[in-house]
Amino acid sequence: MKTLFIIILLLPLTAAAQSPYTGIRFGLEELMYHGDTCKSVFSLTVNKYEPTEVKNIIKTFGRDTSKYDWSDFQYRKDVDFTKKIFYETTKETYVMDVAISNQVYAFDNAFDISISRLKCDVTEYMTIYFPVKISSFITFINLGTVYFRPGEYWLLEDLKYSTNGKEMHITLPDNYWVQ
Repeated sequence: MKTLFIIILLLPLTAAAQSPYTGIRFGLEELMYHGDTCKSVFSLTVNKYEPTEVKNIIKTFGRDTSKYDWSDFQYRKDVDFTKKIFYETTKETYVMDVAISNQVYAFDNAFDISISRLKCDVTEYMTIYFPVKISSFITFINLGTVYFRPGEYWLLEDLKYSTNGKEMHITLPDNYWVQ
């Protein structure tokens, strides 16, 4: 009886102690041409930019929208962002599946995926930036198949947000990277 009483007493505390979750998934592929003989070495880093101000994470299941104007994120002067490495890897490959997750709250944060490719002694760079503009305790981000193309890509308006119960899914339109 005493054990049952303790379990009933502690149950609300355990439910409140769960951690937020963010997962990012995409496939990275090289556009190849007939007769391609050089192997590629991809170095990939995913960085997370979060405001240094203290955030109130107690709003765990709300659908608050961002207070920031993300259109000029790279040039913001009114918010101090802290850059943290979320994931790093280097592989010699033509195709790479990336699936990373962590117990972090993604709302009002921006991510950048920095990819460098060394091929035939030439290094090229591709950077993908995107913010998370809607609050969710559990966030899944799926960028589909990303074809390596040097340059910078800002995905501000192209991301689609949808909710499934307490989860939020952020995706890009089908065949987004095929253009």
